[in-house]
Amino acid sequence: PDLSVLPLLKQALLHARVPSLLAAGPHGPFWARSVLEKLVSVLTGPVTSQTPLKVVREAVSLVSKFFLQNLQTLQRHDCFGQLWLMVLRLMLQFIKRGSDDQDAELEEVATETLRNLLGVLVSSNILGFVSKSADSTPPVWWQMTWDCIEVFIPGFGEDFSKSLL
Repeated sequence: PDLSVLPLLKQALLHARVPSLLAAGPHGPFWARSVLEKLVSVLTGPVTSQTPLKVVREAVSLVSKFFLQNLQTLQRHDCFGQLWLMVLRLMLQFIKRGSDDQDAELEEVATETLRNLLGVLVSSNILGFVSKSADSTPPVWWQMTWDCIEVFIPGFGEDFSKSLL
């Protein structure tokens, strides 16, 4: 895809009125999901191709900002866990691209963005840590989140949980 449109996408999707428009109607979660799915779909190809790293760095902030600005609306969708895992996979691909291309800036930006996303989800009690001795059964996507992160960034989850204490 032609990523010269990224600044326009950013301007449109991150406009201050978008979250209130999506939150207002009963179909808001559906539209928020549709936009997020399309955004992730469009950006997944470039992150794994030879797209210039400057463009990839811009994409990191676009996805995370859209997700966070529309978090309350996205949470109302039945498939919120799947939406989060889709964003998580893209963030991990951003980190991997930075690592593979030895671009410390992209790797750091994507890692810090992931840390911020996780921080918001954990502090909002949307996402939790999964303990082996838990009496209750947490949502499956919680465990998938930490397992996925551990595969790409060994030790990150443990360091992250310690940073919150």
